[in-house]
Amino acid sequence: MKRKNLYNYKKALNVPYMVQKLTKKFSLENPIKVTKIAVFALTLLSLFTIFKPLMIMLGVIPGLDLACYALIPISVTMMYDSVEPDGLKIYHYLWDSVSYILQYKLIPKRIYQDKKYRAEVDEKIQFEKMG
Repeated sequence: MKRKNLYNYKKALNVPYMVQKLTKKFSLENPIKVTKIAVFALTLLSLFTIFKPLMIMLGVIPGLDLACYALIPISVTMMYDSVEPDGLKIYHYLWDSVSYILQYKLIPKRIYQDKKYRAEVDEKIQFEKMG
């Protein structure tokens, strides 16, 4: 009887997308994860749009706003790679936390026999004293 070889492709499929060659003539020595590039770009974009008033206030001190434009995206990108709360990647953890808050904390619901019900009681329950 021949023995079949079983392969586990989990490790191969979990490898992140990497960028090394930028143009035909220019390539990086080491590849960079696409998620790192995306986190850096989104952080920088949010600094230029959402946090613009704060950055303008920091511009009172010469050079502080430029330092923040450089250091904040770099530190967020480094933290993104190193922090794994509950053993999850940070984007999975944030997604799970937001969905939990939306489903169970903002709208109080009870689960009974795998169905969700609103936690509203129409009538007041009063217990009788015994003995």
